[in-house]
Amino acid sequence: MGGAAFAEILRQVHTGDSPLEIQLPEGWGQGRSTFGGLVAALVVEAARQQVPPERRLRSALTTFVAPTTPGPVTLTLELLRSGRAVTQVRGDVRQDGKLTCAVMLAYGEARPSALLVGPEPRPEGPGPEGLFELPHLPGVTPDFVQHTGIRWNLGGPPYTGTPGPDMGGWCRYNPPSPPGSEAWVVAMMDFWPAPVLSQLTAPAPASSLTWSMELVEDVAGQPMDGWWYYRARTEGVADGYCQFRADLWAPDGRLAAVSRQTAAVFG
Repeated sequence: MGGAAFAEILRQVHTGDSPLEIQLPEGWGQGRSTFGGLVAALVVEAARQQVPPERRLRSALTTFVAPTTPGPVTLTLELLRSGRAVTQVRGDVRQDGKLTCAVMLAYGEARPSALLVGPEPRPEGPGPEGLFELPHLPGVTPDFVQHTGIRWNLGGPPYTGTPGPDMGGWCRYNPPSPPGSEAWVVAMMDFWPAPVLSQLTAPAPASSLTWSMELVEDVAGQPMDGWWYYRARTEGVADGYCQFRADLWAPDGRLAAVSRQTAAVFG
């Protein structure tokens, strides 16, 4: 159900028109909002229709202004600039006339360069087989979890009292899905909770405020039926806010994306 449902939602923006009227379905909730990775992915998918394919997505900067709930939303795109190699697009999501999410996207085509630094290799560790997978427990785990497969091999799930700043493991869509666009990887990067939540022993809400993501590799067409590896580290927690960074490796072991988030934690 998961992959097919995600593909069905993305198809609403394949016209590339702006503004777009989109229907966010039930079943993708995260607290009182729709899963933030899905909301950002819709903007990425819509913008992809307006940018030349040779200009791949290099970075996405997302601000979650207010909860985006199931129901109708309006997505608008603004082409900020398209130069010789780089295109920059802003996408806004509004609900009931109010801004709920803003995304800044930078696309760039390859250019000649003498510089080349290889990305960090995927960490060694247990594979996904036999590891604990986060279940969908209505009223306990977020609704969108039913569309994912998330298996820990570093740290622990939220509210398990697991010490340490790190969290990681394997993830994919549930059920496994065919190759997808950049939007699929953007949403997958947001599958995982803030790693600091694993240190808590009782449920407490958390909400992403800002999220930056950079794509290291060309991820369009990457297989979604394989296991991707995710690793996150808490970099600071104080005053009810946390900062953490994360890396995502493709099934072939190449580093695909890096990200950083600031989240409010009510616990």
